[in-house]
Amino acid sequence: MYKQLYRIYRVIVTALLFIVFGLGGLFLALIVFNLISLVIRDNDRRIYLSRYITALSFRFFLSLSSFLHIIKLDLSDFDVSNLPKSCVIVANHPTLLDYVILASVFYRSNFVVKEEVLSNVFLKGVAKASGYIANSEHRSLMDKAIKIIHEGQSLIIFPEGTRSRSRENLKLKRGAANIAVRAGCDVQVVYLTCSEPFLDKTHSWHHIPSQCPEYRLRLGNLINMDDFIQSNSQHSEPSILARILTNVLAVEMVKAYAQWR
Repeated sequence: MYKQLYRIYRVIVTALLFIVFGLGGLFLALIVFNLISLVIRDNDRRIYLSRYITALSFRFFLSLSSFLHIIKLDLSDFDVSNLPKSCVIVANHPTLLDYVILASVFYRSNFVVKEEVLSNVFLKGVAKASGYIANSEHRSLMDKAIKIIHEGQSLIIFPEGTRSRSRENLKLKRGAANIAVRAGCDVQVVYLTCSEPFLDKTHSWHHIPSQCPEYRLRLGNLINMDDFIQSNSQHSEPSILARILTNVLAVEMVKAYAQWR
């Protein structure tokens, strides 16, 4: 009886949290970011402040979700103090909350997001105010991404392009590797795990596991681009190097999952 009531409670609260998240996104877009645009004219400062406010909002949302026993979040072993100032950050994508978790931590970084995000009524305001890049901009994506890296920002990419279908057999697209090779920057692997099937590719929001899902965020290996190019000096074509790097990233991410699960 208790377990059934607890599950009903979590379904109801999960639905309410989705509403809170959506209304929060609208509030930021319609009120907060418009006020920032009126007060701050410098575009770089405006984007930085928008990302910082978004990060604070997401931290509040995650803290509220933890307080209400919908999720647990473990960041105990996550330290970004030694990361390069500018790099490509690649992350796996097991659930819908991954972007929220990463944006709450990497508030100085840019994101490559799906085109649907920029047309989503609840998220497009956040994405546009934060200067995110849409992955549908095939012709200009590479130029924009390289420019962002050279300006000293980091760029976060989900190289699978969508939520993971398999944790052991990740299928990565080459976009992240192409950007890193052509920008000549290091690549940091970041790995998220979720202890229960929750908000993933095969489970809808109302599929509530019996145990409270615990999210863990971990740093994987840092791939130094100079060392990578030197170790593959027989290849000079960027497209070939990007293909090799994509395979390396897939191995690194699977290895990280095996280590932390």
